[in-house]
Amino acid sequence: MNEELKDDYNPDALTAVRPAGDGFDMLVTPRFVDAYANGYETLSTRITRKHLSQKDLFIDVGAHYGYYSLLAAAANPTLRSIVIEPVSENLQVLQRNLELNHVDRNRFTCINAAVSSKPGRISFCKSEASDNGSVYPHPSSGMIDRIEVAAVCLDDVAAQTYANRIFVKTATNGHELEVFKGFSRTLASDRDVTILLEMNPKMAKIAGTSVMEVLDYLRARSLTLFAIDDHEGLLYPLEKPANVALMEARHESTSYNVIAVRSSQALSVMLFSHSSHLAGAERTLVDLAGGLASRRILCTAVLPAPGPLRERLTNAGCAVLVPSGNRSMQDGWWWAKRGLEAIRCEMAAVQSSVSEELIPMVEKISPDVILSQTIASPWGALVAEATGIPHVLSAREYGELDHGMSFFLGFQESLQALYQGSDAVFCVSGDVKRVLFEEDPEDKAEVVYSNIGIPTPVARPARPDNTPTSSTNERRIPSIGIFGTVIESKGQIDLVRACIELARSGMPLRCHIVGMIGDEGYAEAIRSEIEQSGFADLVVWTEFVEDPYPLMQSMDEVVSCSRREALGRTLLEAALLGRPIVYARSGGGAEIFVHGEHGMAYEPGDSHALAVAIRTVLQNPEDTRARTKRAREYVRNRFASDAFVETILDGLRKAARQAGRSCVRRRAVGGLFLKEGLPVPQKIWTRPKLYHAAETGEFTESHTIYADEMPIGPFVVAFDIPVSGCARLRFDYTERLPISMTLASARIWAENGGLLAPEEILLETNGIATGKRSWNFFTTDPQLVLRLKRPAARIQLLGETRLLSAASLLDVTRRLNDFTRQQQVRINALETSLSWRLTHPLRRMVSSLRAISVGRRRERDDR
Repeated sequence: MNEELKDDYNPDALTAVRPAGDGFDMLVTPRFVDAYANGYETLSTRITRKHLSQKDLFIDVGAHYGYYSLLAAAANPTLRSIVIEPVSENLQVLQRNLELNHVDRNRFTCINAAVSSKPGRISFCKSEASDNGSVYPHPSSGMIDRIEVAAVCLDDVAAQTYANRIFVKTATNGHELEVFKGFSRTLASDRDVTILLEMNPKMAKIAGTSVMEVLDYLRARSLTLFAIDDHEGLLYPLEKPANVALMEARHESTSYNVIAVRSSQALSVMLFSHSSHLAGAERTLVDLAGGLASRRILCTAVLPAPGPLRERLTNAGCAVLVPSGNRSMQDGWWWAKRGLEAIRCEMAAVQSSVSEELIPMVEKISPDVILSQTIASPWGALVAEATGIPHVLSAREYGELDHGMSFFLGFQESLQALYQGSDAVFCVSGDVKRVLFEEDPEDKAEVVYSNIGIPTPVARPARPDNTPTSSTNERRIPSIGIFGTVIESKGQIDLVRACIELARSGMPLRCHIVGMIGDEGYAEAIRSEIEQSGFADLVVWTEFVEDPYPLMQSMDEVVSCSRREALGRTLLEAALLGRPIVYARSGGGAEIFVHGEHGMAYEPGDSHALAVAIRTVLQNPEDTRARTKRAREYVRNRFASDAFVETILDGLRKAARQAGRSCVRRRAVGGLFLKEGLPVPQKIWTRPKLYHAAETGEFTESHTIYADEMPIGPFVVAFDIPVSGCARLRFDYTERLPISMTLASARIWAENGGLLAPEEILLETNGIATGKRSWNFFTTDPQLVLRLKRPAARIQLLGETRLLSAASLLDVTRRLNDFTRQQQVRINALETSLSWRLTHPLRRMVSSLRAISVGRRRERDDR
């Protein structure tokens, strides 16, 4: 037995581990500790957790130690679960894990059985590796014993309890088709069924079936399927044959997960974010992604760079795509900010990356609809236009009025292009709609207030820095907080001036400025005013915090001083946390709250009026408590409901349904780019061709077959060879671009109609291998040459291509230059060595001859 597997069934070797990102512990044998501690199947588990929150019944097939069962118990406290595991030792560990986490056993039914197409008894292979058990011998580990176990079918299991919303997770190592045949009655019903199945291509072949056969069986029963790549953190629709082949090729000896949802509910959404940070708009995006995921919507977010938003989105059950850009990707992601010439260069650089990398990935992911989370970035709209995918705009800012943005292509021109290129427009407040899209000629702009979610419970820390200050000399110091990026439009200086005025009047208080500094000049002006006031210890600066809620909850008042805030998320969060609020009477705050009813308002820029409002809140505790209670209930009812996600989802579905009539066909944003002389992102097209020749013949242009044009990315291409006797083929995907290629599948039919076996195909390339069937071609004429044992009549190739980036080409050039220099040094040293070795004997010979000659002269002279 493999030494690593010796404790897989040893109960004395069990170790407690807390899976990363989960709030429960579990006992596992030593081999699994790192797998769970480092985060197990991160995207699969986060998607599952969201789906389970809206289910009635969870069935765990091949439960092993019960990780997914524990996940289900944590995700939904009312969920009923049926756990099925054929190996008794594994089931015993699972039951101990339920006890360890104090799970109500009335919610769980544990069954020691295998699952198949019909009930009865079945032979089962107990493997040395406790997670490799199957009806079939597993090639990765030896078989300890072949045992006979009870067999149940899922239709009978599901019938044990009435549940309309069912989530099934299966891990059966090749037995999937038989499992789902035993689930046919339920799948044929109108019950809301979601399936997470572990697919192992090698085990499927051992079972005499295939991944495609299993997928086709489920498709025929009204399910839409997506592969989950937990390594990349991405989702791929398996309606595309190339995606199926690529996942099989990548997991020849391992497994990957597939999620299947009812086709009537299936929707794939791509969310474009303007940043990777965690300010208000980004938190709203997390709320939206989580709400969509809990409604079985498959989401992928596109971010301009790595950042804290990535992990939050993944935890919300959302896949995340970050283009492998450089600094230019981040700088050129916005079309509204500083120097125009700088923006022109940066946006041109982003256009190249979007065309070469992002658009092929979007084609591979194939979302049904794209949503842009901002008016400050055009790339979601441009990608939608390039791919023909419907586009929805979410306007969450004023642009000029709140952030003072300068739009490179003109403010009104940019707004008009976004409006014309979107199938729906969601505005974060009525004021934003009036300012940006008041005319709304196509009647497609709608006000949708955000859903504000606060994680519960919020840890309540000790009040921040309650020690007395030299300026107040008081024991109890009220804390006044302002949360947000430190920029002029947020108006932090109003609060600082108000607090200075109150401090001068003898009122003890502490001002907390919480947020990253977005404008260093503005922050320096605030510091200077504080220093000149003589109250240097009045203000506490706190840089960006990923979780602001504990600190916010510790405040005596939360203030918003924004000159024109589109919504005012921090006010809503503070209200939900039961904190008194004071706000500038403008924008979303003035639209949402009523002065004196929910909080206290003041005119932006009037720091004296703000000081009066702060004093009123602190000195009238009974009135303040009443206002705070009313504000909390008001926000809960209006902003903490499902209306936000439901409205957005309804708009996304409507946009997806009109794909053939989408507004993206107008290419309004791309037209604006072209008008200003900027390149527009687009698909990069190529036309593959196949050369064919006899075993000893040469490849010539006269013996060439062309495929249809296709964009760089996943490909499926087939050629019928018009002549007989062709035992040599050459596939040229392109003749003008350096690319990377993965060949997932090559099916070649002989002239008698049979398929050539892999051993009958010899593959040669002019590329550099990067994997078993992957190459980088640092040439504009990449070639795959296939030498066949039998002449071919037809060939089908499935795979994926990507353009090699300029950075990778430069890196190879640098390495080649370094290699060339190293080789030249070696050659020079070798030449020197050879020169010495060749000439040294000659020199000795000459010296000897000279010595002989001199000796003979002396002899003659002596004579």
